[in-house]
Amino acid sequence: MLKKTFAYLTTGIFFFTCLVTFVGAQGRDDPAEERYHVQKGIEYYNKGFYEFAPKRQQKEASQNYELAVDEFKKAVSLNPASEEGHRNLARVFYVQKNFGEASREYKKVTELNPYDIDAHVLLALTLTKLNKFEDAIAQLEVAKTRTTDQKIVEKLNEYIQKVQANQ
Repeated sequence: MLKKTFAYLTTGIFFFTCLVTFVGAQGRDDPAEERYHVQKGIEYYNKGFYEFAPKRQQKEASQNYELAVDEFKKAVSLNPASEEGHRNLARVFYVQKNFGEASREYKKVTELNPYDIDAHVLLALTLTKLNKFEDAIAQLEVAKTRTTDQKIVEKLNEYIQKVQANQ
């Protein structure tokens, strides 16, 4: 009787461990699931931005933006190094005028990919929306160190001048 109980217990523990491992692995390292959530988020964002916002249907646009945020957050929870997830979160936060969150997400993109000049510029833009002009200029200066393309450096210098003029 004791052997039978022990056998049932160990079998149960084994299957429970397998189940926990399987469920825990679902999504943790599943790039397909991450991509699914990013794509779903993009669909919600596009619907809000291109379908509802131009018609001034703010409630519907806001609802779609919130659904997009939820999807992008799921993607980022599955893969904290998801550049696309962070970038899209930043984009939605920016459209929602949540510039603090947008700047945090763009900052994350620049950490994940320090040579992404667009992310540096967008981070600087969100910082100007927060009246953090010195931080925005500093971000643009960092971006200049990430490229050897003289045309890009010139454009970044133009942006710096515009920020300085608006202080």
